[in-house]
Amino acid sequence: MAQEISPFESDYLVFEEVRHADGRFTRIGKLKTTGVTVIELILDEHRREVQKTFFDDQGQMTTRVVYENDAERKPRLTTVFDREGKVVMRQERGKPR
Repeated sequence: MAQEISPFESDYLVFEEVRHADGRFTRIGKLKTTGVTVIELILDEHRREVQKTFFDDQGQMTTRVVYENDAERKPRLTTVFDREGKVVMRQERGKPR
């Protein structure tokens, strides 16, 4: 199955969405002024966020957020990583930070 690409736009970003053969989606947000990627979202087949990655103005990754869901597809654990891959924060549902 070929990838399907569709554009989205906001005031500052142009989004491109790619549907992959496995049913997942990747949504990439680029600055309108420079074309630099500033955000990349990975969505599951139901369009729920699985991972969100942020980039600086030079296109270098700054932060990555990974969402883990339980069997009922509800958020169970959120983990935030810095640019070196070190865990900055972990938040489990129902537990204090």
